[in-house]
Amino acid sequence: MNIATLLRLLKRNLIWLLALPLVTAVTVYLLTTDMSGQYESNATLYTGLASGYSIRSDERKVDFYAVANSLDNIVTTLASPKTAAKVGRRLLARHLLLKKPDPAILGEKGFKALQESVTDSVRMLVVVPGSEDSTTARIDQLMSRPGVNGLTDLLSSATSRYSPDGITENLIAKRENMSDIISLKYKADDPAVTQQTLNVLLDVFADRYMDNKTAETRSVVRFYENKTREAAAKLQAAEAQLQSFGAGNDIINFDEQARTTAAGRSQLEMEYQRELMNNRGAKAGVASLEKRMKDRANYLTTSNELRVKRDELSAAQVQLANAEVMGRDAKTLDALRSRVTRLTTDVQAVVQKYYGEGSSSDAMPQESLTNEWLGKVLAADESAARLEVFEKRLREYDASFKKLAPLGPQLTHLSREVQVAEEEYKAVLNGLNKAKLEQKSVEMASPINSIDRPDFPQKASNVTRWLIIAGSFMVMLFLGIFVLALRTWMNNRLQNPSRTEQITGLSLAAAFPLMQGRFVNRLKSVKHSMVEQLRSAIVVELSQQSRPQPYLITILSTRPAQGKTWVGTALSAKFAAAGHRVAYLYPETSVLTPDATTSAGLSRVQAISYPVQDDFVDTQRAEVLFDGQTDPVPTDYDYIFLELPSLMETAIPAHLAAQSNVSLVVVDAQAVWTKTDQSLADLYRRASQRGCVLGVLNRVDMVLMDAMPQPETSGQRLALPASTTPATAVVKSV
Repeated sequence: MNIATLLRLLKRNLIWLLALPLVTAVTVYLLTTDMSGQYESNATLYTGLASGYSIRSDERKVDFYAVANSLDNIVTTLASPKTAAKVGRRLLARHLLLKKPDPAILGEKGFKALQESVTDSVRMLVVVPGSEDSTTARIDQLMSRPGVNGLTDLLSSATSRYSPDGITENLIAKRENMSDIISLKYKADDPAVTQQTLNVLLDVFADRYMDNKTAETRSVVRFYENKTREAAAKLQAAEAQLQSFGAGNDIINFDEQARTTAAGRSQLEMEYQRELMNNRGAKAGVASLEKRMKDRANYLTTSNELRVKRDELSAAQVQLANAEVMGRDAKTLDALRSRVTRLTTDVQAVVQKYYGEGSSSDAMPQESLTNEWLGKVLAADESAARLEVFEKRLREYDASFKKLAPLGPQLTHLSREVQVAEEEYKAVLNGLNKAKLEQKSVEMASPINSIDRPDFPQKASNVTRWLIIAGSFMVMLFLGIFVLALRTWMNNRLQNPSRTEQITGLSLAAAFPLMQGRFVNRLKSVKHSMVEQLRSAIVVELSQQSRPQPYLITILSTRPAQGKTWVGTALSAKFAAAGHRVAYLYPETSVLTPDATTSAGLSRVQAISYPVQDDFVDTQRAEVLFDGQTDPVPTDYDYIFLELPSLMETAIPAHLAAQSNVSLVVVDAQAVWTKTDQSLADLYRRASQRGCVLGVLNRVDMVLMDAMPQPETSGQRLALPASTTPATAVVKSV
């Protein structure tokens, strides 16, 4: 079924298609007379995400993509089921606290409905007089329990004003163009409920929004605080390890200590060499003087008293040298110098006691020589004392170098660990500072403000009612069209020419309309056109055959009451009206009932009835059926139309089928084509020995007669199998 056919069906059934939706719409109109109107309240939110100011506004650039995402998140949060659930519970708590209807909170109708829905036991369980927050908390606690309770229907039914579905269905939240503004609309059948729902929604959303934002920064700050503590502990451990290493190895400042030790040893080495030269010079002087002093020198060197004094002086000089090298205080140095001076004087006194007046062998005064010798000896002893101190200090420096040398890499490694731990601590601390700054920015940022608080609606709108009425009209209209199309599509009758050719395999030569309705005159003209088309098909087919006259045209059907008599009389009347000699042979059971269009031509037709006996199937030639007719004889006719009984009632006369020039199979469009019909039609084709077998469709609904296939010629038929559907030509209905 194509669009044109559907349109014609709609046109035919237009009155019923319009009447049913109209009746439905009127019925809905009457039933919704008492339907409450819908009140609408509006509110406007300013987010400030793109144009707002915070303590970090100077550091940030506006990211419009991020702003758009944030606004989408806000809209999603406003319309989320969890937000709606919180709003519904808080609104229910506010309404349960009412002792009587309040036009600003809940109207009389809603108050009565709530009183009927909530039992006294449930009310006593959840209501805390004077405290909306406590009542809300009790409702939350009750709803958190498993199972069904007295508030389940109110808080979960899709039609309840307290359920998430009921709230989100009537809520519209959207961003206004590309601004920071979000508009809110809410509809309800109570103006107070409309306003109160939006007010509660704004409060719940503000709490959830701030919780979400602070939760984001709170988790980040908590993360950085934990990391900062870990980094600080790591830094403290590294510093403690470095400090313990320094204390255990007597290191205050390794670089300074190493540098000081190296410089001190270098300076000490220079003094040691200088003192070593002085010592050697003093010893050489002593040896020279002793050589000049001869025996007395031996006495002095072996004198026990002098040796004791020299040992004491040497020890005192060592102490003085140590004190000077170690940098002792001036008081200690002065005491040691005084002791050295005193011991020097004692040594000189001992020497003077053993040497008298006189001269040496080289005429030098003996006293002067003794004094010089004593000076050299004392100088040598002092130098030896100094050398001993210097050597001791050099050994100490060498020991210090041996100790400090392996400590350098370890100290560098520990210092590097402290540096790394310190850098990590600084980086984490910087992240913590930024996170706290962001947290403070969120806390100090201006909250989402309500530019326009929800208004109290004054007038109800009946748009919903009219939408319901219009929807009922459209639904019934669509349902009627759907049922009509489905009924036509699922009809298993032949219905139209194209479907007939597809099912039966016959090549249709004509399709006659169903003669009923208001357009009978128009249908008669269509009938006339179809008769002429059928006659043209027969003439064209006969012109391509070489058989002599008379031409035998057989009219048959697989079942009775298909209209073959009507088709045969109309067709034979047309040929007779054209001046041809026509005979019409029909079974005696058939009744010829000419109509106004065929009576004139039919009067020129020689109508001959024949009996249908059991041996009719063996009839050899059509002339046999003329038995009893003397004038005219069969050869005097140009066309002989032979109407056969229905094939279901009489066996197929195979000889007559083979002699037929053209066979017309008449099919009723209102009939159902069965396997029996198909078998009989195929048998007749075989009996006709591939003669010309055309189909004629009768009683076609004009609405469905949209195309008329072009009948096959005999030349085409030779090339096509009997069941092949030929190409069709469109015949427009008049």
